[in-house]
Amino acid sequence: NNPLIWWQIFKSCYADIMTAARQIIDRPKRRLRSVAKYERAERMAYIPLSISLSLLACRMFAYFPQLLLRSLAFIGTVSLEFYLIHVEFVMKQLKPFSLGYWLTALLTLLITLPLAWLLHKVLEKGVSRWGQTREKSDK
Repeated sequence: NNPLIWWQIFKSCYADIMTAARQIIDRPKRRLRSVAKYERAERMAYIPLSISLSLLACRMFAYFPQLLLRSLAFIGTVSLEFYLIHVEFVMKQLKPFSLGYWLTALLTLLITLPLAWLLHKVLEKGVSRWGQTREKSDK
């Protein structure tokens, strides 16, 4: 319960984490992923950044136009389907053409977004029908 002991423990952990963070920043390709303090240092860098960006985004949403908010909601709605089909079904078909990074990314977005929406609608209707038939059979 002694605060001084906790401060000493925190100070030693903090020193290890800062040393590891400096190592990661100075030599990113030579970092030691298997060493626990390096993994902690990476987490210590990502967690505050993620929290800060989330809070900033929440603050900014109050000032966004309604159209942008609806667009972001749509993207959030189809994000799982987008993730599931973009590599296997779209990018693999575009790869033989060697279009370059940006053109491939743009075409992937333009092709995958409507496919993701369609897949979402098909799954949504199928699952709702399945749920309705299951409810009827349970009664």
